[in-house]
Amino acid sequence: FVSHATEQIKRFCTRAIWVENATVKLIGDPSIVTDKYLDNLVPKESINDSTAQTRQTNGKLARIIDFSLNNSKIKTFDSLEITLTYEVFDENLSDMLVGVAIFDNEKNYIFGPNTYLDNYRIETEKGIHTLKYLLPKVNLLSGKYSFDVGIFTDKGIVNIDYINNISSFTIENEYFTEGKYYLEHEWA
Repeated sequence: FVSHATEQIKRFCTRAIWVENATVKLIGDPSIVTDKYLDNLVPKESINDSTAQTRQTNGKLARIIDFSLNNSKIKTFDSLEITLTYEVFDENLSDMLVGVAIFDNEKNYIFGPNTYLDNYRIETEKGIHTLKYLLPKVNLLSGKYSFDVGIFTDKGIVNIDYINNISSFTIENEYFTEGKYYLEHEWA
C-alpha cells in the first residue's frame, strides 16, 4: 500500500516505511513513522529546536538558570514534570511570577499557565530557587512540542527573563484516535 494518506496508513498497516528520494528514512510502527514524516513536512523555520532558542532578559533583577524535563519522549496521558531553577538578584520582586508555555511544532500556542493565574506563591527572596511544574496527564496527541519559559512582574506585564524554545518533548503513540488533543468523551 503506497500512500501519502497518513491516517489510512495508521488505520490499515502494521508496519510502515518512509521513503524519500529513493532512500529509506524510517521503518517501524505506522503511527510513529507517519508522525515523524508529518513533522518533517513542517517548514524548517517553524521547527522548535535548540538552535531556534532566543532570550529576552533584564539579568539585573532575576534570571532562569535551568529548565529540565523528567522525560523528553512520552505517550498521550503520561505525566510530565519540569524542574525550573531561577536566581533572584533584586530584593524588591515580591510580585514576581513564572510562566511556562507549550507550543506545537508549527508554533501554535497550546497552553500557558503562570504562577500568578494559578495563585501559587513562588520564592522571590534574593538567591537561587527551584520550582517544580507537573502536568499529571498530558492530553496532547502525537507530535513534537516545545516550551517557552519566563519570569515576569506586574501580573505578567513586565518581562524580566524570557526564553523561547528552552526545551522540547515528543509524544509518540500507537494509532488510537485522530486530531491534536484528546478530549474525554462517551458514546451513548
